[in-house]
Amino acid sequence: MAKKRIALDPKVSSDDVDNAAWELDWPMVATLEKTEDRPKQDVYRGDEDDTRVYLIHDDALQLRYLYIDGPSAEKVAKDAAGELDTVSAKDAEQRFKAAGSADDRATAILLLGVASDDGTLPGALEQATEDEAKSVRRAAVIALGLVESSAAKQRLKAIAEGDEDEVVRGDAEATLRELG
Repeated sequence: MAKKRIALDPKVSSDDVDNAAWELDWPMVATLEKTEDRPKQDVYRGDEDDTRVYLIHDDALQLRYLYIDGPSAEKVAKDAAGELDTVSAKDAEQRFKAAGSADDRATAILLLGVASDDGTLPGALEQATEDEAKSVRRAAVIALGLVESSAAKQRLKAIAEGDEDEVVRGDAEATLRELG
C-alpha cells in the first residue's frame, strides 16, 4: 500500500478540508476523537479503491496535515494539492530560510518534517538542529522523528548526546525510543 503525508499551510482550516473533500467527492467515513495516544482524525474515502485520507489535527505540532493510505495515494495527494494550500519540503525549506523569528523557524521545520515523507534528510532540518533557539531545536527533534530514516536516527542520537540543553537532549532520547 502506498502512503503519503501532505503538509497543509497553517491557514488551512478543517472547513477548507471539508470543502475540498466535497469538491473531490471524498465522503467522510469517520471521525476518530483525540485520545492520549492519537490526535483527532477526520477520515475520508479518497478513491473507490479503498484509499483513505486522514485529516490529522495534531495539537502537539499545532498543525493540520493529511495522511493518505491506499493504492491511489499518489493520485489522491495530487488531487488534494490542487484543492488545498499545501506546503512541499522545498516550500518549507524556503520558509525556514526566510523566517524572521524563532517561532517562524520552528513552524517551518515542523512543516518540513511533515512534508518530508520520502526518507531524505533535508539540509534545513540538519541546520535547525544547531539553531541558537531551543524552540527551533526542539521542533527539529520532532521533525526528525517524522522523517524516520536512518540518517534522522543518527542525527537524533547526536542531539541526545551533545545538545547544550537538557530538555532538547531528553526530547531526542524519547524520540529515539519511540522510533525503536
